[in-house]
Amino acid sequence: MLRTTFLRSSQALRFTPMCRAMSTVSSKDQVGVIGLGQMGGRMADNLRKHGHKLVVCDPV
Repeated sequence: MLRTTFLRSSQALRFTPMCRAMSTVSSKDQVGVIGLGQMGGRMADNLRKHGHKLVVCDPV
């Protein structure tokens, strides 16, 4: 299960419980990337080069 936490700019500098939990996860866990355009494609490539397992989706 993939959970994402969105923070308002006023909360960005505070760590939420979810952020703390995410910071303890191994850096080589599976990462999901949605959109493989100019930005997403480069991000996915860099993550792959650094040993991350990827699940990607490029909606048309």
